[in-house]
Amino acid sequence: MKHLVDKAVQGDSAALEALVTGVYEKIYTFALRLLYHRQDAEDAAQEICVKIITRLCTYENRSSFTTWAM
Repeated sequence: MKHLVDKAVQGDSAALEALVTGVYEKIYTFALRLLYHRQDAEDAAQEICVKIITRLCTYENRSSFTTWAM
């Protein structure tokens, strides 16, 4: 996963897409359990994905990428 993060930070859009796609379902499922409404969970998951993309350079590999993302 660290390799994908490094490539995404350097501007590789395929790596970025792979990272976000890889965690989206977990983020959505977690949001749905908290919010109990599909549309709200989708909105929350999308907002979290935007934050992942904009703050990816802060990932320091101290935990798994999925843990950091959530």
